[in-house]
Amino acid sequence: SAKHSDNGCLEPRPPCYLGLYCYQSSASGGENTIISAQTILQTIIKERPDLLPFYFDTYHFRAPQSHVWPSRGPTVEKPIFEFRGDELLVHYARVMITPGMELARHPLSQAQIEALDYLDEVIERPELNFQTLLHAGEMLVLNNLTFLHGREAFSPGSVGGRNLKRYWMWRRHIGPGT
Repeated sequence: SAKHSDNGCLEPRPPCYLGLYCYQSSASGGENTIISAQTILQTIIKERPDLLPFYFDTYHFRAPQSHVWPSRGPTVEKPIFEFRGDELLVHYARVMITPGMELARHPLSQAQIEALDYLDEVIERPELNFQTLLHAGEMLVLNNLTFLHGREAFSPGSVGGRNLKRYWMWRRHIGPGT
């Protein structure tokens, strides 16, 4: 799957941590991949500093219909990168940005599309990603605010196929979660 951060659109703020617990692994493939916001930002600074402003602009993310309260509206607004104190945060799900911008009547410009296409290319580079295959009983926990995660293609295998459960966790010391 394409690299992304979990947005937790039904919550007042996105989950701080993501846990993926493996009940059953696939017959082959299905490696989990993660890449840090710092790695992404340093790569952009080195290769395409001209695109930096686009990643700190605010975008409309279209939340899945079942993942947003009706009173909140159909999109969530946030930048791709932002600094909160000393911490570099990343919010990204291309599949939510393009329709979100359309829904907000601010379709992506050609320059924004170029920046997002470049970002998609960077975050899929194998040499920049940590990759691990989870086996039954193993769990991967990562900082959802500072890492993007994805999954490689897989063959389901036995009855039930690959089965991972997702857990969201919030930091209590930075404000109320739900």
